[in-house]
Amino acid sequence: MTYIEIIDLFTFYGVDVAVLGIVTCALTQILKTTLLKKAPNKVYTFLPFAIGCVLYFCYAAVVHTSATFALENFARVFERGLSVGAAATMVYVIYEQFVRGKGQTDLKTLAVAALLEGYFDGEKLNTVAQNIAMCQPEPTCAENKIFTILNSEAAGDMSAEEIKALARIIAKTLEKFNTPTPN
Repeated sequence: MTYIEIIDLFTFYGVDVAVLGIVTCALTQILKTTLLKKAPNKVYTFLPFAIGCVLYFCYAAVVHTSATFALENFARVFERGLSVGAAATMVYVIYEQFVRGKGQTDLKTLAVAALLEGYFDGEKLNTVAQNIAMCQPEPTCAENKIFTILNSEAAGDMSAEEIKALARIIAKTLEKFNTPTPN
């Protein structure tokens, strides 16, 4: 992925989502090292999405000077909040790729690895992330293929509900990579 494609990705999300994504990424890292230091690793996977939803709700309420606007448009606010979480995950992946220099792993694999971080460790994390990033599922069955991969690798460590939720989040994140950016 070139720098232009990365910039186009943030343009697709929107400036508000990109800025809130950066803030969410920073808040997530702060919480991981302070208040949630002893939390189970599985919490870290969903943390950016939860923080993103809360931040976007507050943002929508402030911009429209009404909390009722955010409540009345809950579906749109929730969707944009999930986009903030996805953007935060992308910021984290870009940071890991270019700043910390974890190697030459592609951006898709890093994004999936960031989402799987609390569920798998070490080499298994990299293997599962690569398997999911490499499979090119069709949009209608992406969740099912990811669910199958996760289910076979989890070996009873995760419930079916957890695997299903994680597969949905990963599918939505990978969908952003496969969606052509508008010109």
